Amino acid sequence: MAVLEITSIDHLDQVLHHDVAVVTFGATWCAPCRDFLTVLKGLAVVYPKVVFAKVDIDKVPCMGIRQVPTTKVFVREEHVKTYVGSSVRDDVVSLLDKVEDPS
Repeated sequence: MAVLEITSIDHLDQVLHHDVAVVTFGATWCAPCRDFLTVLKGLAVVYPKVVFAKVDIDKVPCMGIRQVPTTKVFVREEHVKTYVGSSVRDDVVSLLDKVEDPS
């Protein structure tokens, strides 16, 4: 599955209705955000049951994001973890391995 681009708060709410969702908040002007998007695309291949999404905070301001990139993991609509920065791939993978078996 590809990384979904969130276009509104309502769209974000729809994404969070999935069993597991990984949402990255960033901006087009943020180089680390663009780098982490490449990581997300790779994870989307390994974890096809997980929904991966990105939110441009300049277009859809939400959730009190103060630093980018910020990645939030949701399990059955419940926020379970927040990661800040672009060097969090291993942490995200570790959490996904606990909540979702890659297929």
